[in-house]
Amino acid sequence: MRIAVIDLGTNTFNLLVAEKKGPAGFAVVYRNEVGVKIGQGGILRKTITAAAFDRGLQAVESQMEKARSYHPDKVLVVATSGVRSAENGTLFIGRIEKDFGVDVEVVTGEREATLIYRGVRQSVRLGTQPSLIVDIGGGSNECILAGKNGILWKESFDIGMARILERFQPSSPITGKQVSDILQYYEESLQTLTHQVETHQPGQLIGCAGTFESVRSILTEEGIFPADEKDQPHLEIPYDDFARLHQRLLQSTTQERQNIRGLELFRVDMIVLASLFVNFIMEKYGFDRLIQSNYSIKEGVADEYLNP
Repeated sequence: MRIAVIDLGTNTFNLLVAEKKGPAGFAVVYRNEVGVKIGQGGILRKTITAAAFDRGLQAVESQMEKARSYHPDKVLVVATSGVRSAENGTLFIGRIEKDFGVDVEVVTGEREATLIYRGVRQSVRLGTQPSLIVDIGGGSNECILAGKNGILWKESFDIGMARILERFQPSSPITGKQVSDILQYYEESLQTLTHQVETHQPGQLIGCAGTFESVRSILTEEGIFPADEKDQPHLEIPYDDFARLHQRLLQSTTQERQNIRGLELFRVDMIVLASLFVNFIMEKYGFDRLIQSNYSIKEGVADEYLNP
C-alpha cells in the first residue's frame, strides 16, 4: 500500500509519499515542501488574498503532479489554520476538489494536534514521563503533552508566525522593544500551557515542522551536526547550540538572513519570531535540550491511514 499526503499549511504546502512497512509502521518514499504563504496579507482579516489563492492552486498542482508520479493507491489532503480560519477557505477547498479530483479535510486545531502526536511518535521514542510536543505553524501553534500511553492534554493556539508577523510587523533587525512586546504576547497567550506544564512536569521538549527543521538545517550547515545525519528522523539539539543561533537571528537583518545557509528563503521573515517562541518555551519551562522531529502532521495522517 502506497499513499501520498498533502498538507496545506499556512506557510508551506508539504508532500509525503509513504508505504506500509511492518505491522505498525511506514517507510518514507519521498517528501518535499513548497513555500506558499497562504495567509500573507490576509490572515488577520480572515481571508486568502487573490495572490495567495493563486499561489496555493499552483502549489497544489505541482504537488499533485509529483504525488501521482509515484502512483499512490490513495491521495489524502488536509488543510490547517490558514485555510480553516479564512472566510473564503471553503471556496479555496472547492476549487482544489473540483480541479484535482481529491477530497480535502479541513482539520480542527484539536485534530491537528492529534495527528501531530501520531507523527511524532513514529520518529521519537516516548516514555512514561510526558513530553511537551510543539509544532510552530504559520496560522497556529499546537502544543501537546503526551507519553507512550497517549495524549494527556492538547491545545491549538492561534498565534502562528504569519499572525505574529502581521500583528507586530518587526523591523530589520528586530528591536528590543518589539522583542519585549512579542514575548509579553506569548506569555499572555500561553497561560493554559503554563498551567498544564506545571501540572504534568514534562521531561523533554520535542519540536516538529518547519521552524525546527530550519534550526537543524542551519546548525548542520555550520558543522555543529554531521551532514550525513540529515535524514535521521530526529536529532537532539543542546540548548547552548540553539541559544547561539537564536542570538544570531535576533541581531540579523532580513538581507543577512537571506544569506544564511540552510534557511529557506520563504522562512526568512518569520524565523526570528519563531526562534523567540522556541526560546521562550525553553527558558520558561526549563528545558536544557530540544529533540527535533522530522515527522509531524503529514506523517500522522499517513500513520492513521496505514495503521488504523
